[in-house]
Amino acid sequence: MRVLRRTSRWGPFKMEFTPMIDVVFLLLVFFLCTLKFKTLEGKLATYLPKDRGPQRHWELPVPREDIRLKLSARGGQCVCAVMGRPVGALPEDRGRIYEHIRRLRRAMPESPAIIDADPAVAHGHVVTLVDECIRARIDEITFAAALPALARKG
Repeated sequence: MRVLRRTSRWGPFKMEFTPMIDVVFLLLVFFLCTLKFKTLEGKLATYLPKDRGPQRHWELPVPREDIRLKLSARGGQCVCAVMGRPVGALPEDRGRIYEHIRRLRRAMPESPAIIDADPAVAHGHVVTLVDECIRARIDEITFAAALPALARKG
């Protein structure tokens, strides 16, 4: 068996590994410096209190009762009902409606007001009722949405 050796006119061919190792290390350092780690989404850095442990008894939250205000259009008038009971008509009985709302606010200070107005009620009456709720210092006022009429199949 015959082994071929390459020779050039300058002498035998010899491969230098030192520059190739330098280039490999430079590439390795480059890729390590440009590496970005994947960040976990939804993970929050929080600090929990260390002086309190798990509680031995649990208190159920006290359910809040809503202050329900209903505005209905009857016979050309806007009738206001507080907690299901008719109180008066707007704008004539505005003071009486305010007194009912104020009494309920004192009895249930954390309760929100829910205004349920018929679609036929003028917007000015709804704004008047909102003003009375603000005057009674109710912070949370929401509006009940009217349900759409369902089509009957005949």
